Amino acid sequence: MPGWLLFDFRGSGSWPDHWPPVHYRRETDRLIRFRLMPPDRAVNQLGTLHGGFLAGIAENNMGLFLAGEDGGPPQAVAVSLSLDYCAPGRPGEVLEGELELVRDTFRMQFVRIMLMQQGEPVLQASGILKKLKAAAA
Repeated sequence: MPGWLLFDFRGSGSWPDHWPPVHYRRETDRLIRFRLMPPDRAVNQLGTLHGGFLAGIAENNMGLFLAGEDGGPPQAVAVSLSLDYCAPGRPGEVLEGELELVRDTFRMQFVRIMLMQQGEPVLQASGILKKLKAAAA
């Protein structure tokens, strides 16, 4: 996708190896949009996207403001994540996200995340990241 960066850890041997690749782009200094296609295995027994999958996507992408230009991992760890499930997610449909930077300090970032399908909210979240020393310098 022209103009979009790729956040992809498939083949890394780490937990994010299980997540689908994410395309993202910075719209402003405080807004990043991202999108991904949920894998078929991300459903629950009701046939909707599993809440754990949605929570993992929110947490895994909340550090995109600190990701390298090459799509490398963010130099931060989540210290808080609060989630609200707004509606069931549907398999087979693109999941779009908005990541808003609320506040950025020397050691912390405060963010809001919205996951949507066809413009309708599926999950809203807020999180706090602690920057690692390499990112805080």
